Formats: sequence, structure tokens, C-alpha cells
Amino acid sequence: MSNDFTLTFLGTSSGGGPNDTRSCSSLALEMNENGELWLVDCAEGTLRQFSLQPERDPRKRLSVNSITKLFITHLHFDHVMGIITVLAKVLRGGFGDPIPPRTIPVREPRIELYGPAGLRTFVRSILKMTGTELTERYAVHELLTPSDIPTTCSADEMHFGELPGRDIVCNANSIWSSFESDGDIQVDAGPLAHRVSCLGYVFREVNEVGRKVVILGDTCNPSAMTAIARNASLLVHEATDAHIPFAVDRSFRGDKKSERSIEERTIAKGHSTPGMAGAFAKSIRARRLVLNHFSGKFPAPVYKNDRRKLVMAEIERQASQAWGHGKAVAAYDFMQVVVPAPSSSRTSSEFTGGSTSNLRSPRRKSFRY
Repeated sequence: MSNDFTLTFLGTSSGGGPNDTRSCSSLALEMNENGELWLVDCAEGTLRQFSLQPERDPRKRLSVNSITKLFITHLHFDHVMGIITVLAKVLRGGFGDPIPPRTIPVREPRIELYGPAGLRTFVRSILKMTGTELTERYAVHELLTPSDIPTTCSADEMHFGELPGRDIVCNANSIWSSFESDGDIQVDAGPLAHRVSCLGYVFREVNEVGRKVVILGDTCNPSAMTAIARNASLLVHEATDAHIPFAVDRSFRGDKKSERSIEERTIAKGHSTPGMAGAFAKSIRARRLVLNHFSGKFPAPVYKNDRRKLVMAEIERQASQAWGHGKAVAAYDFMQVVVPAPSSSRTSSEFTGGSTSNLRSPRRKSFRY
């Protein structure tokens, strides 16, 4: 029997953050019945976000010790600088006297990481430089293109707590197809246009239910993923910058720039506007669209008459208009999105809308739609 998929946004800011309402990029997925968590990106502050979760049923709180897989989109600092603290916490790391090798049994990794070329070196180097000792193991699997040079996993190069990872080369269509599976869930990845090598991930069911969750990293053009993202049950797409009309918010500092100039600047930096996110959602016939990865100038609304509600509502409007198939929703920290199983007692109307104009403070309560 299929279970509900739950996505929790732990951080929704771009590298312009963190700020008082948004931490930087991290998203947690609960996709199976055994309580495991998969993270997509792990920015600075991700570990702290687990302790800052709003009050809710203790049985529904996310536990950092439930993390078994990390899927990293790219190596920019606002997506990776929390990896080491999470590994140290989950793998029982510490700082001080080294642990003799014989005390660590050789077994399967407790946590597996997936990401672009260089991720293995990044994790390995910082663990070594910080003297972080682990009592359980991790492995890094790199998603490579034919031109990438694999990072070797020889015994003299690996960190003491590291097990050899896989070198996974994309197919002729530049897609990493079914590179990971867990029960009925398979994971694909594809390339995204950004300033550095960047990935988008597709988490899909292979049974008759066939739900598909598409989570993109930073991009100004995700078209290379069109085929594997098509008919997404849910698309999570960045919307880093946007033109906010003077009529919406007279105090907004972006009002002197034209819509075209902001889009051109956003693309030049490898990012997307809400309209671009909506256009991609339309092209793949996505059934739901959540916007993510906002510039630091777009903090989340936190109180009843917060002017930021108007700004975020305008961002949602722009994406929705370009999409043309529903109401796009702007994510905020600790927001939860549920993709229900067909057998769920939830009604479809619970999952088709939502606006920042109706949200409570993300510091106090998460919002499920």
C-alpha cells in the first residue's frame, strides 16, 4: 500500500540569506514507511533547523538521526555548508582524540550522499581538516559526465569513516536514470543550466500509482530535464528574483528596475524568475508548483499585516499566470507539502491551493496544503 509523500522545507533562501525568516537551501523528504529521511541539499544551519521545528505532534517531528541519504544539487556554499555538521551528528562524530581503526566495523554506510563531481573531495577534505572522527560510515556517490575525472577511493586518500562510493556516469542523453532505488521509489537526475555543474532530481514511483516529485537545483534553464520531469505530481522550482511593481509595494527597492532588466540579470546569474518557473511547469504539465530559493530581499511574511504578504502573493501570481494550470505556492521555512497516496482520506481540495496571504508565522506553525 502506498503512503503519503511529505516534503518539509527546512531552508528556502538563496545565497543572499540566511535572514530572520529564511535559512538557506535544504528540503527533507519522507517517502517510505520506515521513517527514513532523504535531504535535498544541506546548507549551513540545516542541523539547527531540526531543533527549531514548530511545535507539533512529537511523532511527526523530523529527526536528524532518520537521515539516510543526501542528494546535493551543486557545490555552491548555500547548498552544502551544513553537510559536515549533519554527518558529525548522525554518524556520532566528535572532536578530540582519534578513534583506533579497529573500533569501527566495516559495514554498509549509514548515510549515502549523491552529487556532482567534487562532492567526494569536498566532504573528505573538510572532515580531515576539522579532525572529525566518525563511529559509523558514509559513502559519496558522484554523478559524472564523460568529461569529469572521477575522484579515487583509495585507502590512503579516503577519510577514516568513508566507504568507497560509486562513480555513476550519465547516459547518452545526459541523464542519470534510476541510479538509486528504494522499494517502489526510483531516483533519476538531469543537468541544469547554472554557473557551475548543477543537478535536478526526480523521485518517482514505479508501481501503478506513479507519483513523481521533481526538485530542481539552481537554474536559468531546466529544459534538459523536460523528458524525465514530464507529468510531475509536484515540481519544486527556484524563483530567486522577481520584478515587484510599484503598485504592489512602494517601499520595495526593486521597483526602479524594469521587469525585463531583472529577468536578464537573473538569467545572467544562472537563476530564474517566477514567470520562468511557471513556464517550465507548463511545459512539463506539472500538476502542482512550489516556488523556492528566494533572494534575501524576499523574507517570508511573519505577522498579520506584514507587507511581505503582498510581495510573496505577487510572486505567486506571476508564476501562476505563466503556468496557467493552478495556483503556485511560495515556500517558507518549515512548510510541509503532502503528495497523498490514492487511498488517502484527504480530499484533493486540500492540496490545490494556498497563498502566503493566508499563512501564519512560519516560526509558529507549519502549513500543509
